[in-house]
Amino acid sequence: MDWDRAYTLMAERGIRKIVALGGGSLTAALVKAGRIDDWWLTIWPIIFGGKHAPSPVEGEGFLPDVAPHLELIETRQVGSDLFLHYRTVK
Repeated sequence: MDWDRAYTLMAERGIRKIVALGGGSLTAALVKAGRIDDWWLTIWPIIFGGKHAPSPVEGEGFLPDVAPHLELIETRQVGSDLFLHYRTVK
């Protein structure tokens, strides 16, 4: 997908904010295209893992020098759940 073209078309139609809800493949593609400004992450009190466990980004991943660096904007606790809002550092 040509994300630059897609975002240009949406901007031409007056769309200024986009919420991307999807899996790790969509997230990885948007990170690679530099199109994620804000992240909302939820931490549940359940330990789930292993080599086949999903992660926020799929595919090859990102080495530290090109991985998105985030700044914590807000935290909220509801019961034992944590809601985190980060902004991508440009």
